[in-house]
Amino acid sequence: MLLVFLFFTSEYVSATRIKSGYEALLVKDYFKGQEKFKKTFKCNPSSAAFGLATIYARNDNPFYNIDSAYRYILISESSYSITPDKKKLKWAIYGWTKSGIDSLKVIVSSQFYSIAKKDHSISGYTKFISRHPWSIELVQAIDTRDSLAFFETVNVNSSKSYHSFMRAYPTSKYVGLAEDSFYNSQYDEHTKVDSLEVYLSFIDLYPRSPRRIDAEKRIFELVIQPNKAESYQSFVRNHPDYNFNKIAWDQFYQVYLFDYSKERKIEFLNKFPDAKNRKYIQEDIEMTDSLFLPYFNDGKYGFSNNKGTIMISAIYDFVGPFNEGLATVVKGQLQGAINKSGALQIPIEYESVGAFNQGRAFIESEGKLGLIDRNNKLILAPQYEDIGDASEGLVYIKKEEKYGYVDLNGNLVVEEVFDEAFEFKCGRAIVEFEDKVGIINIKGDFIINAKYDNIIEISDTFYIFSKDGKKGILNTQGDFVIAPIYDQIGALSNGVALATKSDTLIYINSKGKVILDKGYKLFPNYLFRGRFNHGVAIVYKNGKYGRVNLNGDLITDIVYENLGLGRKFIPFQKEGGWGVLGMSNKVFVSPNYQSIDVYDDKFVIASFDDSVGMLSVSDNVIIPFSFKSIEWLIGDYMKVQKGNAYALFKGGEQLTGFDFNHIDLFNDDFVSLLGDNQLNYIIVATGELVNKKKIDE
Repeated sequence: MLLVFLFFTSEYVSATRIKSGYEALLVKDYFKGQEKFKKTFKCNPSSAAFGLATIYARNDNPFYNIDSAYRYILISESSYSITPDKKKLKWAIYGWTKSGIDSLKVIVSSQFYSIAKKDHSISGYTKFISRHPWSIELVQAIDTRDSLAFFETVNVNSSKSYHSFMRAYPTSKYVGLAEDSFYNSQYDEHTKVDSLEVYLSFIDLYPRSPRRIDAEKRIFELVIQPNKAESYQSFVRNHPDYNFNKIAWDQFYQVYLFDYSKERKIEFLNKFPDAKNRKYIQEDIEMTDSLFLPYFNDGKYGFSNNKGTIMISAIYDFVGPFNEGLATVVKGQLQGAINKSGALQIPIEYESVGAFNQGRAFIESEGKLGLIDRNNKLILAPQYEDIGDASEGLVYIKKEEKYGYVDLNGNLVVEEVFDEAFEFKCGRAIVEFEDKVGIINIKGDFIINAKYDNIIEISDTFYIFSKDGKKGILNTQGDFVIAPIYDQIGALSNGVALATKSDTLIYINSKGKVILDKGYKLFPNYLFRGRFNHGVAIVYKNGKYGRVNLNGDLITDIVYENLGLGRKFIPFQKEGGWGVLGMSNKVFVSPNYQSIDVYDDKFVIASFDDSVGMLSVSDNVIIPFSFKSIEWLIGDYMKVQKGNAYALFKGGEQLTGFDFNHIDLFNDDFVSLLGDNQLNYIIVATGELVNKKKIDE
């Protein structure tokens, strides 16, 4: 009985102390409360620890100690589950419950978070995170800790630092950024030296790196840098699994076409049957000889084939003709180029794009000229004032008012030292240097020194030159064929050139020998009209015109007021009117007209009473004299103007109404007819209209 009494007495005393402790807390008697809770701690650890934690967590008493509060609230939590339910019910009125313990834990943790915030260090936040996983500030603490750690990592900015961050904080919201930065740093550190070997070793070491594609791209750029077919072939063969292999095949094909021809395309396909762009090449081969005609619809231009089938929709503001398989197209103020599939080969980003020649075309950007290839690779950046066409593998350039020459890969071959330059022909080019003109070879060396006032090519072997106001002829070695004794020398025609002394016109052969000197005088446009054409030349003497042959014999007496050019039929003027003579000087058309031109030895376009008509050479009216103008195009086709509109005639037959703004010869096979909102074509051989139709019609 005594033992039971003692146990009951002890329990009673302990319970009384718990009650007294909580009552002391209510009146903020922290001294008494601490004393009571400590004395009953062994018997009632959870409830006593809760009371002590409450005292130590409050900063309004001398016992405030957040570390003690943290220690005791954890004791209270851990021992609560083993506390008898009877006690839990009895002392719940003082806030000692599971939720009460949790609430106090949160309050204590918030005070620790304030301390961590004040310290604001990675270690401080890390300690808080590890000791207070229940804290309501946990996410904020983690974010702040990770932010500080990531900022430190970024300051170091090395693959090692990013790798350490990812290992230390694998669930951080910054781990994605860290991973990206890790791969970027890894790539940058490995490729500090820009060399093919370095990029190849990067792929060997880090085959799964997301920066592999950048390494592949740089390998592609370095291998193809020479921009030659051989370099592209090396890439497609040595790196078949690279992302840029298909692009390499496409560009390889275009580089191969610097010598553009259908045969060249077939050769490529036969040489490289495994080409990844084989289907495109086959289609390109099929379209090589296809004629693409610009057409006009609803204010836009596209292309149709020679049967009128629309091949490329009308979406451009203007288009140029196809040359080497590419055509310039215009949208707004910018230009590019398309292929015959309609795909943009050169993006529409330049102020102008020239026609391709030997796989090269000039481009203009910000008022300066550059040079591109068929892949839009810049051969020359746009920094030049002038760029010529490719000729014999060289292109002249002008920079800062001086000319030089580059090869087709943009390498400077001849320094920019010339005041003027022209294209190469037969390995020679005319240049101006220090106000004098000479001729250089492809190395830039003078083969004819710059000591002449002017030089004009008249054949593959001869040049007209000017010196001190006189003209002569040089050969390609710079030797005088004809000394500079003439005022003017014309081009060689039928092996003969006209030359002048004072007001007298004579004829010389290519060796300088005078073959005709009969006192003929100069006349308007004598350099063109006075040269031998089909063995006959117009001459002028005593105010009259006649014609001579190569022997100097008069074949048309010098009795006419004027003579025009012709082969079998010659316009002549007599008594103010124009007519037509035959080769034997027979008059075929009487001189009754204000003007006359003979075309194709069949048609005579003449004006009468300020109207224009057309006759046959036998003086029959083919088109009546009621039009503003008539222009011969080709064969029997004439462009006839009435007012401001045009119609097309074939011989004397009117093929179209006067519905067109322009009618022109597109090529020897087609005549183009441009109306207000249409561009049509007539087939020269048949006279049929090419009708536009959709590709699926």
